[in-house]
Amino acid sequence: MIDIEAMPFIADIPRVQAERRPDDVALWYKGEETTYRAFATRCNQVANGLLGLGVSPNERIGYLAKNTAVYYEMLCGGAQIRAVMNAVNTRLAPPEIQFILSDAKATVLFVGAEFYEVINGLRDQLPDLHTVIAMDGPYADWPNYAEWRDGQSDAAPAITPLDDDDVIQLYTSGTTGLPKGVMLTNKNYKTFYDLASLLAWSSYDEGESVMNAMPLFHVAGVNVGVLALHQGARTVVLPEIDPTEILRLVEEEKINHAFWVPAVILMLSQHPRFHETDFSSLRFVSYGASPIAEDLLKTAVEVMGAGFTQLYGLTETVGAATYLPPEAHDPAKGKLRSCGLPWPNSTVLCVDENEQVLTTTGSVTTWTISSMPLPTRLSSILVHSHEPPRPVPASSKEPRCSNRWIGTFVREFRARHSCYRRIHHHHGCCWHCCGCQNHHHRCCLRPTTTNRHCQLTRDLLATLPIRLHYSKTNVPW
Repeated sequence: MIDIEAMPFIADIPRVQAERRPDDVALWYKGEETTYRAFATRCNQVANGLLGLGVSPNERIGYLAKNTAVYYEMLCGGAQIRAVMNAVNTRLAPPEIQFILSDAKATVLFVGAEFYEVINGLRDQLPDLHTVIAMDGPYADWPNYAEWRDGQSDAAPAITPLDDDDVIQLYTSGTTGLPKGVMLTNKNYKTFYDLASLLAWSSYDEGESVMNAMPLFHVAGVNVGVLALHQGARTVVLPEIDPTEILRLVEEEKINHAFWVPAVILMLSQHPRFHETDFSSLRFVSYGASPIAEDLLKTAVEVMGAGFTQLYGLTETVGAATYLPPEAHDPAKGKLRSCGLPWPNSTVLCVDENEQVLTTTGSVTTWTISSMPLPTRLSSILVHSHEPPRPVPASSKEPRCSNRWIGTFVREFRARHSCYRRIHHHHGCCWHCCGCQNHHHRCCLRPTTTNRHCQLTRDLLATLPIRLHYSKTNVPW
């Protein structure tokens, strides 16, 4: 069960769970189990180690490796000292890795063996990076992670996290240019917990086994582990997608919950052992991030026998937007190609290029938003939470204001404006605005942030408080 009162911040998870269930298994990785007591100890050690390296609040700590259980030690340990975890996409080329680490101004980097040579070759191009820690054995003069961690004090650091602290910085795929940093705060995650607690797919029982196979540089991969640790479940971490290993672990480790993208479900369905695997322990499967073929979905539901939930969201909304619940996966209901319902206390609206809500002769839900091409007048999708936006005239420079919004995103399709990508990015939940009508938000990219991405955004926001036009010709992404 999600307990926001006891664990409002990611930094609180290790301490609270160590008190409640010290001997229960928190993490499983390649056969090695870590109890909640040991997990809390290691998080404290990582926090103290980072302090010893001079890491201060709001600094980014990088992670470039395949999935590991120790990622969560770094995430929670960093959060305890108000540092920000910045996991880098392992599929990127060296210049893209260099761009992300430079843009985030990461000062400490944890590196897996597969990327030792890459980072060694990039060191001269990363002026902010002063410490590289080798996660898989010694390399050059880099400290070895296990030795470095175990040499630190296990006392909890006397630092109090804040609502507005960034806790994770993830980079989007960069389909319109270079990747873009998305900063998620403690308050963002509190709102996410609040919404997730109302849905079956994200409600884990204590001691249940949750498979974490999606990459940790993606919001879905991070959220699976965070939700599991928050609720006292056992997170089974896979380093990468391996259909044979997934099927083996589902059966042997009695997996109860899993998130897989459609491509992984397809690989599983094509595996020789798919129809022989015992899926009886599997209660819920969530999927998303790309479309799924109806025939594949029907086969997976039939063979696995679990409750399937499709999830659609954005990194900027902590992965939340819409969901297609298990009961809608009955083919007779004709909903398998739908993106589903808005999350609890959320609303999805279709708006035109002037951000005016569209009216149609039928239900707005009949629009197939994921199809291309879209009707020319349906140029944007707006997502917010808890309260509808207050109408704003097109000529007005007054920003919308509402308490507890999870976010507003207006993405302009590039059919008519190929050189621009417009994002109206409004994270009211990053601020305590109390429903005031005149508070001028500066987005979730706060002026206190120092990286180049946010500095540029801050400068733009000074003159364009409502919408931003990012031009490919003068913006690094």
